[in-house]
Formats: sequence, structure tokens, C-alpha cells
Amino acid sequence: MKTFFALIFIFLFSLTVNAQRKIEVSGRIIDEKGQPVINARVTWVYEPEFQFVGGRAYESYLTMEDGYFGFVAEWKPKKKIRIFIEESTANPRFCVIDFLDFKDKRFDYIPHSQGLLISKYKPEISLGNISNYIKYGLVRINLADADKSFIEDIKNRLVYLQVRDIKGNLLSNSSINPAYSEANKSLKICLPIGRWKLEIYRAGQEVKLKPSTLVDVSEVNDEIELILD
Repeated sequence: MKTFFALIFIFLFSLTVNAQRKIEVSGRIIDEKGQPVINARVTWVYEPEFQFVGGRAYESYLTMEDGYFGFVAEWKPKKKIRIFIEESTANPRFCVIDFLDFKDKRFDYIPHSQGLLISKYKPEISLGNISNYIKYGLVRINLADADKSFIEDIKNRLVYLQVRDIKGNLLSNSSINPAYSEANKSLKICLPIGRWKLEIYRAGQEVKLKPSTLVDVSEVNDEIELILD
């Protein structure tokens, strides 16, 4: 009987210890030249749940002026922590592919989209300098030649932008209204570094873009411009 109660005590004690364990993670985001990356977004999630709603399922932080970041998370038994790192963008609402989608294995081809995995508990973990993170490029679609009815359809959320990868997988299908700038007569979106196919649909009919619907988003190009055909 004493052995039984001793085992129960040990089990309950271990649960209490595990529930109280915290993990402190720190690191510094730098670019290819070794300079600090300011306002990079660092997000951690629990695996294998990969839940993004409620509680502390995930949290995001921005790096400081010196590129450093740090966070404290509760360490859960039989769970792992995955960290996603993205460079800052001019306006997050223009990003039609969100990092939250990267849990889908279809995104394996996007450099560094799978993040960093912490699988073993340590009270303090220093990741050191990190130069591998998700990077974005800008694509601007010039709508200066669009007629008034087209602009009205944009405002009424009747014009949609579809983004596909080179394999033809549909990754995003969303109204272009949030990205449209009436002052500049254009819409600007950010996409991860890579090759994408962009298609605009109005009332179910495709609106052609030129010079091509295929765009190569790279770190070299400051901005890619497309116009309506």
C-alpha cells in the first residue's frame, strides 16, 4: 500500500513540476551582411497541435533595433515549439499568403518556411545569430487604365486575386479591396521569395495581366510591376 501511494505522489509531483517549467528563448536576426534586422516578426507555436486560436497557442514578437528578440513560454510535456521568423513588411494586410499557412506541407519549397524546431527542454536556449528567415518581395499591379465600373467592383469586393504556385496549387483567393490604393490607382501585395502565378477575376471572368501572369519574386527586385492587358 505504501508503494502504491508513493507512486501516486511521484506521479502528481512530476505533473506539478512539468506544469511549472518555463523555457526562455533568445536570439538575434541578422541579414546576409551581418546587420541587425529590425521589426522582424518572431512567432512561436506548439506542436503537434499547431493551434492558432485561444490561450497561448501562439505569440508573436518584433525584434528590437539591435535585432534581438526573446520570449518565455510554458514547456508542455510531449509538445515541441516551432519558431517562425519573417522579415518586416510595409503593411501586413498586403501579404496574401500568411505564415500561418506554412504548416501545410505544400509550402516546403518556400525557403525557411518550416521555421526552427525546439524538441528538447532546456531552461534557457540561445539561438545565436539567425540569418535564415522568410523573406518577401513586392508586386504592384497598375490599375490606372481601369474604367470606373472596374474600380467600383473593387470597392464592392467583386474583384479577386488568385495566387498559385508553379505546380498550379491554389494558395490564396481573396478580394483585392484591402490592397487597393485609390490615390495611386494600383494595388500592392507582398509575396514570399519564389515564383508565383497571379490571376485577377472579375465576376468570374479572368482579367489578363501583362507582361505575364508568372512573376519571379526575388531579393534582387525592389518591386515588380504588372498592368491590365
